[in-house]
Amino acid sequence: MNKGRLIFCSGGCRSGKSAQALRLAEGLAGRADNAPAAGLVFVATLDVRDAEMRARVERHRLERGAGWQTLEIPVDKAPDLAAHLDRALRLGRVLVLDCLSTWVGACLESLPQRPPGGCRELEEAILARLAEALDLLAQAGARCVLVSAETGLGLVPESKDGRAFRDVLGRVNQLAAARADEAWFMVSGLPLRLK
Repeated sequence: MNKGRLIFCSGGCRSGKSAQALRLAEGLAGRADNAPAAGLVFVATLDVRDAEMRARVERHRLERGAGWQTLEIPVDKAPDLAAHLDRALRLGRVLVLDCLSTWVGACLESLPQRPPGGCRELEEAILARLAEALDLLAQAGARCVLVSAETGLGLVPESKDGRAFRDVLGRVNQLAAARADEAWFMVSGLPLRLK
């Protein structure tokens, strides 16, 4: 059995984080240059809601090339991340989860809107679900690249929901980076190795 490896790759919008994640995953799979990828699973957390987004998703699917399988997580099923990753591990040997930021958004949309403890309780519920998924990956000896957006570098969102999303995602990113064996931050298409 191959030794597990968890890699975290974050950055701003269009920073190149997904392309970096694909390169890292292909390296984990032992893919040589110009050789077809094999055993690679792309776990998509995006809910496609319009024609423009559908075209964008299809373009990215074609860019991944042969050998990649895609597993899409529907928004209403997003909170059960561990079950989706368990299914993905049965499809292939190296995973890319793209991305935690859209997963957090889906969780905020599909979990009870405001539990009795407020946003903090909701944040803890999402962190617990991520921890469960990370435990599963570790126990399975999985090789996985987690992608996430870095939203904490911009302005403070005007809305309460926007601030809640930013805060939850910041904590999610911290947990994923802390548990990762390797972490990268993408800036203008350039990778900066964090650990």
